[in-house]
Amino acid sequence: MSAEVRLLRCLFAATGLLLVWIPLPAWTADADATVELVVHETERHYDVFASDIEQLLAELRVPGGEPGSGIHAHGLTTTELQMSRETGQRGSQCRLERAKLELSVTVTTPRWDPARPVPESLASEWPRIRRLIEEHEDAHRQNALAAARWLNGRIDELGSWQPCSLLSAKLSRYIAASQTRRGLQDALLDSRAAARSELTRTIRRVRFQRQRPDWMN
Repeated sequence: MSAEVRLLRCLFAATGLLLVWIPLPAWTADADATVELVVHETERHYDVFASDIEQLLAELRVPGGEPGSGIHAHGLTTTELQMSRETGQRGSQCRLERAKLELSVTVTTPRWDPARPVPESLASEWPRIRRLIEEHEDAHRQNALAAARWLNGRIDELGSWQPCSLLSAKLSRYIAASQTRRGLQDALLDSRAAARSELTRTIRRVRFQRQRPDWMN
């Protein structure tokens, strides 16, 4: 029985999905298929400072966005998924012997500049805004974890002997499905956040503080 080991690298970003297969040295496997999921998480922050709510909302931009594009993010969650696998082969028949999924999640959120105090005018609004952004990005994080766990479960079912082409097709289909699921969940999350538009309501309250618009009733 020969063995084949491959590494799948899956980058989930706004521009799409990048899949790269990289050969690895073969493992020795003589037991049922085993699948392992390892998660690496990183938190990053960008500093903000403002004297009023409008200035603060203008400062809430993850570094690296396109200036003048009008499109920016208050927070950002990026993921990278790598899968290494060993496949046993007997002629045209293959069996997944071992697989390892490694998910790296990086969450970027704002924090107040440690060198400057929060002005009294933002003492209540800043914690609320920060909480909204952190909760939103954590929901994206949970979507990534759920997609990885779903993929882990599907791969765990691929331990039987089957045509090699069928095994490869199933793996590709499961990988694509997991990313599609995650993409749809993220899109739904963002659309709901846009509908609520809590940050927009904050600035509208400032602009309309002398009159109460219908949406505030």
